[in-house]
Parts: sequence; structure tokens; C-alpha cells
Amino acid sequence: MPSFSDSFWSDDLSTGLSVLFANLYKGCDQCDSFIQLFASRMQFEVAYGRQLCATRAGGDTVDTSNTTSTALSNIIKQMEVEGDQHLSIASNIELLVLKPFSKWCKDHKERIKYSETILMDNVKNFQKSIHYVNKLSTEYLKNCKKLEDLKRLHFNDDQSY
Repeated sequence: MPSFSDSFWSDDLSTGLSVLFANLYKGCDQCDSFIQLFASRMQFEVAYGRQLCATRAGGDTVDTSNTTSTALSNIIKQMEVEGDQHLSIASNIELLVLKPFSKWCKDHKERIKYSETILMDNVKNFQKSIHYVNKLSTEYLKNCKKLEDLKRLHFNDDQSY
């Protein structure tokens, strides 16, 4: 069974990092979708809460001399209370969910960008180092071959005398 590194990394490290960071940025886009969802929910709560608070049947003056008028007055008061609760929910969504999560998402995206920059620079430096080591290795092997050729020429000549 192949390991994670066998399944993920290719011979070219930058390709694996590109796949990794593409998925991380896709996660950031999903976070943005959640932020939009939370903001929409907050707006719905505000709109519904305002509508409930603004509900009036026949104006502010309700005759409380009969039970129907008293019931109507109590229903209107309860709708206003419910409207205030929806406004409170909207406020809580903004303060406890939307603002902190938005800040975290922004900071997380910056961390991803920073990490991508650092890792891609490290891969470039690593590739340069590999190229330089290969160049030195080739040069070393050439010089070794020259040395062997010179030894063969000189030692063979000395032995024949």
C-alpha cells in the first residue's frame, strides 16, 4: 500500500505544493461561502425582527375594555418581543460568529499565502542546489577521469623502461 508521500509528491516538488495550496485556497473559498451564509442569515433575522416590531393593528391606541382588544394588544406586544429577540439573534450572529470567523478566515488566507511563498522559495533554492551539486559532480568525475588517464600514461611509460 503506497504511503501518503508516495501518493502526493512527484519528482517535481513544486507540482505537489501547487496541488496542496490549490486545495487550501479552495478551503478559503468555502470559508467565504460560510461567511456569506452567516451574513444572509443575519440580514434575514434583522428584516424579520423589524417587521415584527413594526406590526400595529389599528394604530397605537387599542381599547382594552373588551377581551378581544386585550388579546390583540397582548399579541402585538408578544410580536414586538419576538421581533426584539430576532434582532438580538442577528446581533449575536454578527458579534459571535460573523466578525470572529471573518477575521480568522482573513488571517488564515494570509498564513497560507505566507507559507506558499516560503515553501516555493525553498523549493526553488533546493532545485538550484541540486543543479549546482550535479554540475560539481560532473566536473569532479571529469577531473577524476583526467587524473586516471594521466596516471595510466605516466605509470605505463615508467614500467616499460
